[in-house]
Amino acid sequence: MTLSVLRRGIACFAALGLALGALSTPASAQSYPNKPVKVIVTFPPGGTPDIYGRLLSQELSTLWKQSVVVENKTGASGTIGTDFVAKAAPDGYTLLFAADASITIAPNLVVNTPYNPVRDLTAIANVAAGPFIMLAHPAFPVNDLPALIEAARR
Repeated sequence: MTLSVLRRGIACFAALGLALGALSTPASAQSYPNKPVKVIVTFPPGGTPDIYGRLLSQELSTLWKQSVVVENKTGASGTIGTDFVAKAAPDGYTLLFAADASITIAPNLVVNTPYNPVRDLTAIANVAAGPFIMLAHPAFPVNDLPALIEAARR
């Protein structure tokens, strides 16, 4: 076989490969999200956690150009909503917006918690941190923490 025949054969196979490649449909991964996303909020509507969850969902909806719907699933110190997400399909279309108590405290206080937060959930982001304050009636003669501790010691 001469070199020119070999080159022509290689060129034909290369051309055939290119032609077949052009005929095939390109495989494209579907981008996330390509359908509405549910955000489960473990608090009732109208409270601060619900407002934060709705603000976050609104921003995600704008960013993703996809519906992000808030569903409030309350009760049992957040266990009901958290369990719902823990048992959802692991496809990212059911997300949890909850206080850390649903993850850190409830499993230790609620008898037979139906989920294991370490095994069944993955943390995505710390979304908000809010200060907690202690208040008292204005007639109570204490206005700072050291004075409160001292009053408790008496």
